[in-house]
Amino acid sequence: MELDQPGRDRKIVHVTTVHSAGDTRIVQKECRSLIEAGFRVVLIAASDDDPRVPGLDLRRLPTTRSRAQRLMLRPWSALRQALREKADLYHIHDPELIPMALALKLFGKRVVYDAHEHLPRQVLSKHWIPRMMRDPVARLAGAVEAVADRFLDGIVVANASTAPRFRPSHTALVENYARVRPDDAPPDLKTRASTVIYVGGLSDHRGLRHMVDAMRLLGRPEVGLVLIGPLESSARPPDLDGIEGKVSMPGRLDLDSVEVLLRDAKVGLSVLQPIPNYMSNYPTKLFEYMAARMPVVASDFPLYRSVVDSVRCGIVVDPTAPEAIAEAIAYLLDHPEEAQAMADRGRAAVLERYSWNVANRALMRLYARLLS
Repeated sequence: MELDQPGRDRKIVHVTTVHSAGDTRIVQKECRSLIEAGFRVVLIAASDDDPRVPGLDLRRLPTTRSRAQRLMLRPWSALRQALREKADLYHIHDPELIPMALALKLFGKRVVYDAHEHLPRQVLSKHWIPRMMRDPVARLAGAVEAVADRFLDGIVVANASTAPRFRPSHTALVENYARVRPDDAPPDLKTRASTVIYVGGLSDHRGLRHMVDAMRLLGRPEVGLVLIGPLESSARPPDLDGIEGKVSMPGRLDLDSVEVLLRDAKVGLSVLQPIPNYMSNYPTKLFEYMAARMPVVASDFPLYRSVVDSVRCGIVVDPTAPEAIAEAIAYLLDHPEEAQAMADRGRAAVLERYSWNVANRALMRLYARLLS
């Protein structure tokens, strides 16, 4: 099968027991792109979310009451459902599904594992794992992924720092860039509300308290902060004393609603805290802000700086210092012409280099090789 040929009615099954049925990478990028290429695509997931992707068939897994039940029961429910689909290729998205993937291999199936994160580093920051157990659990996680690397048909990684953990001969780097419509340019900043925006999970590790404190330090009643995303289970609601009317937390929104809010904001925040897993991965939100044609305020990590400085699309700051975040926001609001130039450069860079259309080519090449 050539890269530019459609799926010829080939059937692909994506499986997740952790991610939402509206997950941006799995559903809005990978599944949608496969449907557009002519594949029949099935998503097996436990989420009640509506993926809103025409042509995607959703198979819902039963819900579970605890993390332990999810780890023990959902993978085998997913295996039974996956075998019923009789697909040409299976694409799994969670490390807990690797035993299920190996079982699929015993049935002669083609299976791809999508490593969204550098798993051992991610384990080291999991609050629900006792601190003394994190290092051995991280080692175990790495060993399980090594088994996947050895026996599965392909590995997909979302960032370059994860790629060296797998054999290059069957690993595809499919970076989590923004899905963008080149013919739909967002409006100029001068027409937008005085709003600062963040999209993603909400926790102190992701900068929740620091963003709220920065708004308090900013002290501008005309400027609002919109925090889009779910409050993570480990996080406490932020203290909004004195700025209640300036901070909005609408929770998880569908993709269309997020896009509307992005197009009406003037500054995008990506001030993740200095945790190893964050420091070695591109934050998707960075490219989403650039695609929405707005300047960014991002954590001063070497990886983030490599984008922001080379493109000149925003300001990098110490993410642990609310005063630095507030100062950067104020600068962008007080220098509208410079902020617009940053926004324009960011949008152009996404269209040229950091769009999903660019990243998706590697995924399609992997599928073409496995299905030829």
